[in-house]
Amino acid sequence: MVNEARIALDRIARGEWKSWRGLPPCQQDDLHAVWPSLQRDSGRSFLGNPPTPALFFTTRDEEPEIRVWMRDDLVIKIDIEIPEHGMTQLEWCDEFGQPSARMDFSFDVVQIQRAQWVFPERGLALFWNSDGDKLVRASVFSCTTVAEYAANLAPWHEPREFLEP
Repeated sequence: MVNEARIALDRIARGEWKSWRGLPPCQQDDLHAVWPSLQRDSGRSFLGNPPTPALFFTTRDEEPEIRVWMRDDLVIKIDIEIPEHGMTQLEWCDEFGQPSARMDFSFDVVQIQRAQWVFPERGLALFWNSDGDKLVRASVFSCTTVAEYAANLAPWHEPREFLEP
């Protein structure tokens, strides 16, 4: 029997985005088969607006870093840090068309305007650096709508205040 989850996870691990059509249902065993260094201990953070708790698991000492998000024992999203990628924004648009939404996002402590490109019908979000010339992260998830993505899957970062030393 074909394991669609492992096929999709293998494609993610290899950075194959062409014809990507959403993350199929997958289990933790599928994740560990593709990323053996995925930690079994989880962290807890928030996704969506309003912020809703979710567990996350990351890879250890692996490039690129993978972060798997779960709710109710279901994988809901996978983030992939992208250290280097050759495609420009124009090339991504040629491949995928225009994103359904361009949302703001925080990269470390910097708020970047309209640099989160959301392709909900493909289950894909791309995150660009502040200059817009380098892809820094991709997220994959089940196909959805922009509204559902914003409410349940979009990264959420609490504003931080840094005190004077």
